[in-house]
Amino acid sequence: MPWRKRPTGHGAGMDGYNYLSVLVSIILGLGITNLLLGFAGLVRERSRTRMYAPVPIWMATLFFAHVQMWWAMFGLVDVAHWTFAKFLSVLLQPVALFLTSAFPSCPT
Repeated sequence: MPWRKRPTGHGAGMDGYNYLSVLVSIILGLGITNLLLGFAGLVRERSRTRMYAPVPIWMATLFFAHVQMWWAMFGLVDVAHWTFAKFLSVLLQPVALFLTSAFPSCPT
């Protein structure tokens, strides 16, 4: 019920998965924003730009990779103990996707 007070104290807050999933979601959201801005730029400049087929295919592939990474995060909910190495290895995946998604929108 929405009017109930949330429990406080040890164990009542966010666990490691919740912290990680929020950070991963933000990074993935930024990557998807890059892709959508790049696509919008291609559509906006379509009269001056010649479309090269691999570019939208690559952008769509990256978009689905972002969505798949976010979906795969649900599988990590059962991890009971998070070490910094586990945390970092999971966090580097969306960072790599973000960096990859930045390249299609780079000016030439």
